Amino acid sequence: MGIQIIKSRNKIDSEPLQEIPSIKPKRNTFGSLLSAIRNGHANPQLVIQYTTFCNATCPQCGMRKNSKINRVVLEKDYIKRVIDHAVSKWNIQFLSFTGGEPFLFIDDIIELISYATSMGVKYVRTGTNGFVFQYNPSRSDDFERKSRVLIEKLSETDLYTLWISLDSSDSQTHEQMRGFDGLVKGIEKAIRIFEEYGMYPAVNLGLNRNIAGNYSKDEIANFDKEKFYERYRNGISKFYQLAIDMGFTMANTCYPMSMEDGSYSYHATSHNDIVSFRPEEKAVLFKALYDSASDYRSKIRIFTPRSSLRSLIDFYKDGKKIEYPCRGGIDYFYLDAQNGHVFPCGYRVDDDFGEIWDVELDELRESKPNCIKCDWE
Repeated sequence: MGIQIIKSRNKIDSEPLQEIPSIKPKRNTFGSLLSAIRNGHANPQLVIQYTTFCNATCPQCGMRKNSKINRVVLEKDYIKRVIDHAVSKWNIQFLSFTGGEPFLFIDDIIELISYATSMGVKYVRTGTNGFVFQYNPSRSDDFERKSRVLIEKLSETDLYTLWISLDSSDSQTHEQMRGFDGLVKGIEKAIRIFEEYGMYPAVNLGLNRNIAGNYSKDEIANFDKEKFYERYRNGISKFYQLAIDMGFTMANTCYPMSMEDGSYSYHATSHNDIVSFRPEEKAVLFKALYDSASDYRSKIRIFTPRSSLRSLIDFYKDGKKIEYPCRGGIDYFYLDAQNGHVFPCGYRVDDDFGEIWDVELDELRESKPNCIKCDWE
């Protein structure tokens, strides 16, 4: 299959050249959703982890640049073969490129986006930690030039969604977590350029304890339900307002991922307290998210289904059964950068389906969803 192993870290440490995210407001998924309802299945979705390289220091992620993990990047030709199979055999319409940090290999990603859409994939998505948008006032002309070059290249593709990560309602806290100075101001400036090209990036929040600024360990040792709720309700609300002020028009939320037994392939998780929440904390956390999202839905498009949040709140508060388990391995699939194999998701390492052409999709789709190992939506 051919996996390219990168032995040098020079590519990570080099100065950013170009990259950027985008949403182009054109296609409507309503028809696809109706078809899925009729057939009892969602259209198969595939997430491709293109690389495990990253240049950020995020404490909530096991792929941060100082983690001792195997650093690889998949070969473009292999990914093109994967796309060919996914289109011809799976009729795939939803495809995501993730990492690591995909924009470290932006030229590859742009080529693969163009290839996928040329093969008929309608909804292609990717994202970035935003490192290419670090802003230095003394080099503003250089920032403008590089941003325009990148954004123009992205605008020439049919990329459907591009997300940019933002970890906190406090700009300084976010930049400390990521290890990049001038990031929030740079993203804000880049969004204005995106708009000129008709592109509208989405902001992506991974729920963590620093959402309202650096947290105190006392929060964990002495859990106070009311104080916890107020802190996270205020933090999430301020996050949405910050996103609006920066120019974002859409927000997505990823739920805390802390895998306690280490049985995962995808390293975008951590044992760090920053993303480790006890059940009683999660019940309050998801209530704070539910209430904040409800308040801001009229101001920014929020891709956080409240029905899922209600289910999670009931599960962690009262132990009620999750009515709709995850469809990973049935409708949703993940291709890992380490070996190019397909899994239900990056957290079910024991369920290795092999290479994509070895996957018996029809057989898998006869099974019923039953996984509730993570807080999915």
